[in-house]
Amino acid sequence: MYVYSLIPCLYDETGHHFIYHKTFSEALKINNWKHIKYIPKECQIANLSKDWKRKLILHRGSKKKSLWNNFFKPFLNFFPFFKILWKIKKKRGEQEVLFLEYFTLAHLIALFFAFFVVRPKCLLWLLYRTDLNQVILKGKAHKILHKLIMKTIGEKNLIFFTDSELLSEQLETFFNKKFIVLPIPHVKVNIDKIETKKKKNLIFWWPGGSIREEKGLKYIKDLSKKLVTQKNINLVIAKAAKELLDDNSNIKYVNTNLNFDEYNSLMVKSDIILLPYIAEFYRLRTSGIFVEAIAFGKIVVTTKNTWMASELEKFDLNELIDKRKGSYFK
Repeated sequence: MYVYSLIPCLYDETGHHFIYHKTFSEALKINNWKHIKYIPKECQIANLSKDWKRKLILHRGSKKKSLWNNFFKPFLNFFPFFKILWKIKKKRGEQEVLFLEYFTLAHLIALFFAFFVVRPKCLLWLLYRTDLNQVILKGKAHKILHKLIMKTIGEKNLIFFTDSELLSEQLETFFNKKFIVLPIPHVKVNIDKIETKKKKNLIFWWPGGSIREEKGLKYIKDLSKKLVTQKNINLVIAKAAKELLDDNSNIKYVNTNLNFDEYNSLMVKSDIILLPYIAEFYRLRTSGIFVEAIAFGKIVVTTKNTWMASELEKFDLNELIDKRKGSYFK
């Protein structure tokens, strides 16, 4: 069986996409399934194996917002999508699966047209990880495209996934389709090989290079002010946030774009992982960093009414959930 992942947003090792598909490959090997990853030509990751194919057009809409970057440019992936589907159609051998764990409306439109023209015999796996209230037209356009794709390739050949039990309830109700919960994979790391030194201060880390309000920037600003008088705590943050915070000797800045080894090293050294995400955005949405932190055996502190909070509540870890309005570590 062949699984072809389309990853139009992969630019470098930051974010979850590279690690996700690297780990996904390891999982597929257990069943002796082959995994081919199609990535943008502009991808900056070097020394990739032959199963990583540079064929797609890069999508970085979240960093450069415009109609061109958010719609027209990603739609141009119709052409590589067409070529990939044509290649699948010509094989006529083992079962073929096309898998997208991240896509925009423009990608889905481009994919529909590619399927409509080529009409290959394959499965399409779509993974949704975003609350429909945060999606353009609240998912109505996606619902129409699902119907069009199913008419093209057959209803049984379009299979839906999500990585959140909470989100699956919303998606199944709206789309009237079964959504399979596919847990977030994480890479096995040999922690013993990561060199650690004795440290004087506790390390509180707010992970990620994407400094956004939905990630809890407001709470981090408040927390940084409270730490001015603390002498035994270091708040570790990406350099991208430096201009947004007041000068504070307790704040330690790290590279915004950490590579795989740097990220894992800092995860090992940290005492507490801060995920003060806003409930409006993360009520149903998962967090790969949360899963990784748990896998590393780290203490995670998060905010109420989020997916992370619901996972902690399953194990009676309510003390790790900040439930006070407008505060974080008050």
